[in-house]
Amino acid sequence: MIIAAFVAALTGCGGNGRGSAAEGEPSTAVEAVRPKPPSNPTPDGETELLLVGLDGATWHVIDSLLAQGNLPNLSRLIETGVRGRLESERPIQSPPVWTTIATGKTREQHGIETFFVVRDDDKKIPVTTRMRTARPFWDIFSEMGISVGVMGWWPSWPAEEVRNGFIISDRAWPVRFSPNAVPYGTRRDETGSVVEWDFERRTWPEELFEEFRPFIVTEEAVVRPEITEQIFGSRAKPRQEMWNAYWVYAKDITFVRSGLHFLSKRRPRVFAIYLEGADVMSHYYWHYRPAEKFEISPEDRALFGDAVDRYYRYADEVIGRLLRTAGEETAILIVSDHGFETLWDLKVKWERGEEIEHEGGKGGYPYTHALHGIFIASGPGFANGVRVEGASIYDVMPTLMHRMGLPAGEDMPGRVLKEAFESNFIERHPLERIPTWERAEQQKSTDTIVEGPMDDAILEKLKTLGYVD
Repeated sequence: MIIAAFVAALTGCGGNGRGSAAEGEPSTAVEAVRPKPPSNPTPDGETELLLVGLDGATWHVIDSLLAQGNLPNLSRLIETGVRGRLESERPIQSPPVWTTIATGKTREQHGIETFFVVRDDDKKIPVTTRMRTARPFWDIFSEMGISVGVMGWWPSWPAEEVRNGFIISDRAWPVRFSPNAVPYGTRRDETGSVVEWDFERRTWPEELFEEFRPFIVTEEAVVRPEITEQIFGSRAKPRQEMWNAYWVYAKDITFVRSGLHFLSKRRPRVFAIYLEGADVMSHYYWHYRPAEKFEISPEDRALFGDAVDRYYRYADEVIGRLLRTAGEETAILIVSDHGFETLWDLKVKWERGEEIEHEGGKGGYPYTHALHGIFIASGPGFANGVRVEGASIYDVMPTLMHRMGLPAGEDMPGRVLKEAFESNFIERHPLERIPTWERAEQQKSTDTIVEGPMDDAILEKLKTLGYVD
């Protein structure tokens, strides 16, 4: 029934929940101004820009690790590039914020306003691309002849058709949020082997999933002594408290390994990858960090105290691998949707045994998302040794477009972070705006709610994080 509903939904409008322009039909922006292609474009077969999304990454952790010399790749990028705080917006919820980053639009403009929608029968359905009503960078770039590759962006399922590139959606990774480590929408046969329940649009093109499949890592694959040591610094016997680290490492390792493969093989001009680990590791292991001063047993401190910082060191290694694969002449943008912090006033109350409540809900530990995330830009076109002030999540898309030689839309509330660019880059590429990049004829689908095999497991994950009652 779920698959039938999904297939029926796909037979309506295009994959983004509105009527698509016919092949070759110009958008309103092209009709109004017909923007020029980027000047001095990167030749085909070379990657010009990496966009790395690190969910929940915070300067609070990064700066402490930089001071210890533990993030060599980020350190080099910051020293030779741009850093700044990236202001998010409340309520801090990842799918709307990542969609704002990808479209430059407000929640009301792009239609993704929370983690899920509620149907008339009160059933909650996790958000999908069908619910989005604004064009993301991969759609615009592809239309303008800029090849794109997208890995795991949240949300990016059902994967939308792009004319010039590929998408591996967030639901291509098929591992269930379950201690049993059974992939989403699957069952085990009589031998105990996993039998996969197939579903559509995990990737675009559709057949790309078969090339992605060999890179899939499950929780079962990471519950090994050497991986446990990588995550926790010890070959300790696996226990329940480790499980959240196992599944998010499995997910991120899947997208990193496959991403490096597709980046090397397809060489898109813009390559974007989203990694969830910094957020998940912070949700479950933040209070073990010695810097947060929670009372933890010596045994647990020894095992979990370095878990969050270890993920940041892993992310730093990933960034180095991405840059080496892309090439020395590749620029990079690194952003997060929010930060993470200890709520020190609530910590005092919590330590007195009082009930506390914050954005993450009632009870629990006195730490949660921080309003400010990270912004890092480095490489050709970007300034050297600059600190950007007052940047927000709305500024990422206009800045990304300007770096690729395209004007932002006047309906994007953010600004191009002009100070993040070299002066001669701005001289060669004056700031411009066009009315909009949206389609001339927007027709929102009458059936934007798409069910998928992963829905129940996704809702279970959100429930454990306090986002679903």
